[in-house]
Amino acid sequence: MTAPAPAPASISTIDLVARFPGIVTAETRPNFAGFIVEKDKLVEVATAIRDEFGFDLLTAVTGVDYHPENKMEVVYHAYKTTGGPGLVFRVQVPRVDPVEVPSLIDVYPSADLQEREAWDLLGIKFTGHPDLRRILMWEGYEGHPLRKDWQEPFYEEDFKPFKSRWPDGKHVSAEEKTPLKDNLKFPQDFDPEKWIPDEADKLPRGPFFNRPETPPSFVDQSHQSLVQFIRRPGPVIHRAADQTQQLALALHN
Repeated sequence: MTAPAPAPASISTIDLVARFPGIVTAETRPNFAGFIVEKDKLVEVATAIRDEFGFDLLTAVTGVDYHPENKMEVVYHAYKTTGGPGLVFRVQVPRVDPVEVPSLIDVYPSADLQEREAWDLLGIKFTGHPDLRRILMWEGYEGHPLRKDWQEPFYEEDFKPFKSRWPDGKHVSAEEKTPLKDNLKFPQDFDPEKWIPDEADKLPRGPFFNRPETPPSFVDQSHQSLVQFIRRPGPVIHRAADQTQQLALALHN
């Protein structure tokens, strides 16, 4: 039988409120744990959490859209690599663009990709992040699809079933109404089959990427190459499964 996970650290074990009076408050919402940190002091508090309190591993950075309350929240989960319960701390900001929160990448490098994901899907801009690009959607994608008020390209009404589908029963696939026959919306005159990313000359080369001969350092740069390969849109994606298998074999050998 698996032992239950340890409960998050609380004010009974970690007193951030006493360490940062007026900056940190204890979470009081029912069924919530941890602390709420003032945005402008987030980096300072996170540094103390790591250096003074010993929580040297940040495992999660999560964005939350509290649309009815007109605010957004970023939730952080930190742990000690020596073991023990985790620590939850949060920052809350008004839901007014640009929604900005200081990056913790200099305190916890593991925040890197998670901050990019929160930017991509929720539009939370992490100031000070050295490479805040989209990570799941493509550059030029319109909007942030996990926001509560984001509308999909074939948006018809606030609630389903749409009147066009019920009760008349004249159902037409929504994707058939879009130019590319998918639930996507591109900028005007954008053709994903012809798109070339900025600084394309710096992308990995070789048969996996529809580019000239692979350099000898390809296997050494395999992680970076695989990430670039997955992110690249266009016809190569249709051969993703086969080429990923080839890449795996190349790395194995």
